[in-house]
Amino acid sequence: MYINSYQQAVPVALTIAGSDSSGGAGIQADLKTFSALQVYGASVITAVTAQNTLGIYAVHSIPAAIISAQLRAVLQDLDVKSIKIGMLGEASAVDAVANVLDEFSSPAMVIDPVMLSKSGNALLHPDALLLMKKRLFPRATVLTPNLPEAAALTGFSEPTSLSEMYQILGPLHELGVPWVLLKGGHLPAEEQAVDLLSDGKRIFEFKADRFVTKNTHGTGCTLSSAVAAGLAKGMDVEQSVREAKKYISVAIAAADSLLVGAGHGPLHHFSLLWGQKG
Repeated sequence: MYINSYQQAVPVALTIAGSDSSGGAGIQADLKTFSALQVYGASVITAVTAQNTLGIYAVHSIPAAIISAQLRAVLQDLDVKSIKIGMLGEASAVDAVANVLDEFSSPAMVIDPVMLSKSGNALLHPDALLLMKKRLFPRATVLTPNLPEAAALTGFSEPTSLSEMYQILGPLHELGVPWVLLKGGHLPAEEQAVDLLSDGKRIFEFKADRFVTKNTHGTGCTLSSAVAAGLAKGMDVEQSVREAKKYISVAIAAADSLLVGAGHGPLHHFSLLWGQKG
């Protein structure tokens, strides 16, 4: 099997996820994030969605053979330093990804367990979740669930306080992942949003000002891909999360300036770049 041996000029990160036709989440958000953080982005598309800021109207799953072909083509040629896995949807997609990854040395991997859209659409079949736990979670470097996802993954009640977030970290580590980034954005509104990063022994709190905006479409995708970008650059997990939190805070703070769509609009992935003059 041919695998390149040359040095690439920039680190490469790969996203494996679904396509968002409105450009705010999924593959599109991931590639924007990689670019904003000066990482070259490659992609494997697992599903095509018809969606906008108001909701998801149709989902077409990509055949497993095409998912496998995309992933194998990228890994055979590009020196991928990190992988972000988002929406997989079906068990066949999970198997396709896992089977190809078996053929290669796995780089750092961030898994964002995408189960529901912001509008409440189911994006992961139950049998696919079981396979993810068995075949992909053991490969993960970092798992990045939000609070509803953490509850679905563990069978525990959804945390409604910071203390309950601490309590669910143990059950999440029992899924076999070395690092968990538990996102606290769904907690009842406080002045600050708190995420917890845990390696099973140490817990780091990441606090950020909570911005009052409806334009948060793609927040989870963006954060996980920002972490993957840091890992691709050679940062450790804690530094990758710290830098990712800084990036997403700026992107959320600038989201209202985009004025995209009538519903939950996207983050401003390029706010720092577009804000530069000359």
